[in-house]
Amino acid sequence: MPILPRDLPGFYWDTERNRYFPINSNPATPIRKPQLPPSVQSTTPTHAPRRRSTWKTIELGKTSAFDHHRALRRHDLLHSHYAGTASLKEERLPIYGKITTFASTITDSGQRYRIVGDNQGWLYSDGDPDDAQDRWLKSNIDRASEVSSVNMSDSFSLATTTSSIRLQKLNDSVAIILSAKEFFHDVRCSHISNDNELVIGAQRCAVHIADFQQPRSRLLRTPSDVFSVTRQRDLVYAGTRSGSIHRFDLRVPDDRGIKNLFTNKPRSTVLHMQIVDGINFLTSYMDGQLLMYDIRYVRQSTPILQFSGHVNTYTPRLGIATDPDNGFVFAAGQDSRIRGWSLRTGDPLIPPTKSPSILPTSSYGADGNDENTDIGGNPLLAVFDSPVTTMQVTREETGACLWAGCGDTLYQFNLGCRDSGV
Repeated sequence: MPILPRDLPGFYWDTERNRYFPINSNPATPIRKPQLPPSVQSTTPTHAPRRRSTWKTIELGKTSAFDHHRALRRHDLLHSHYAGTASLKEERLPIYGKITTFASTITDSGQRYRIVGDNQGWLYSDGDPDDAQDRWLKSNIDRASEVSSVNMSDSFSLATTTSSIRLQKLNDSVAIILSAKEFFHDVRCSHISNDNELVIGAQRCAVHIADFQQPRSRLLRTPSDVFSVTRQRDLVYAGTRSGSIHRFDLRVPDDRGIKNLFTNKPRSTVLHMQIVDGINFLTSYMDGQLLMYDIRYVRQSTPILQFSGHVNTYTPRLGIATDPDNGFVFAAGQDSRIRGWSLRTGDPLIPPTKSPSILPTSSYGADGNDENTDIGGNPLLAVFDSPVTTMQVTREETGACLWAGCGDTLYQFNLGCRDSGV
C-alpha cells in the first residue's frame, strides 16, 4: 500500500509532479484555451492572409510603367505631328470691323455653336453651315466699344463689351443684356461655368454673379484693373494690370483675398490665366513671359516651366489656347506669328525647316482685295498680316483643330493633318 504524503501547512501536493507547491501560487498545470463551437471553428481561418507574391508586384509595376511610357510616347508622336501640320482652311467673314474674340463649343446633343466678336461691338453666330449666303447671324451689343470677351458653357453664351454683358441660351434667339455702367466699368474679360455663375474682370475689381437669372453681384476688390480671370470651383483668380494675381475664396465673406500669388515682385500685366489638369497654373504676361506654376504652392515664385520664345512687349490682345488634352499650348506673338510648346516638357514645337506644308493660299487685306500672300498650311510657319487676336483649339471629326482670328479672316488649321497632294 503506497505511503500518502503528509499534509504540510500552506502547501499542497501535486501528484503529477510529485512535489509540494504553495497554496497561494498559480496552478502548476497549464491553462487550457477554451474550445470554440464547431460552427465557429469551421469559419475561423487557420492560416495568415496570403501575401501578394513578388512576381505579381513586379508585373503590376511593369503595367504602370508601361502605361506611363505609352502616354509619353503618344505625347512625343503628337509633338511631331503637330509640328508638321499641313492643313488649312480660311474664311473671310462678312463683318463690320476686325475680329477680337472667338469661341466654339459642342453641346451634349452634338449641336455645334461658334461665335465671333469684332471691334465695332458686333457679334456673329454661326447659323446654318449649309447656307453660305446667310451663315453668320449678326447682332449688336454696344456700338461704342469692342467685344472684349466671348465664352460659352454647355447651355449659354456670354459676351462682354466695356460697359455691358450679354447672355443668351444657345438654342434660343432671345438674349439678356445687363448694363454694367451703374456697378462697374471697363469690362475686359469674363468666365462662365456650367452652373450659370459668372466672373467678370473690370476696373479695380472682379465681379462674381452667382446666378445671372437673379443677378446679385459680389465685388472682389483689386488694387488695379483686372485683365484676366479664371475660376476653380469656389476659388476665383484675377490677374491685374499691375502684374499681381489675386485669389478669392467665395466661401468666406472676406473680399480682400490673397494677393501676389507666384511672385515676390511686380510683373507685367497679366493677360491670360488658365488652370491645367487641376494643379498647374498657366500665365501669360504683356512683357512676353509665358510661365506655368504649381497651384499648390502659390507662394513659390519659381515657375515649374518657362516657355521661351513668346514675343510681346505692349500688345494687350493676343490669342492663346491649349489643346483639349492639355498637352500643348499655342500662343500668338506681337510679331504676327504663332508658336507652340509642350505643356509636359516646355519644349517648343519646331516645324520642318524645309516644310512641304506651305500651301499657296490667299488672305484678304483691309481694302477687301485679294493679296497673294503665302501664309502656309502650318500655323508655326505662317506670317499673318497683323497679330492674331484670338485662338481656340477644338476637337473635330478630323482631330484637334486650331482656330485663329486675324483681321476679318478666320483660319482653321487641322493639327497633325496633311492635305492631299502635300
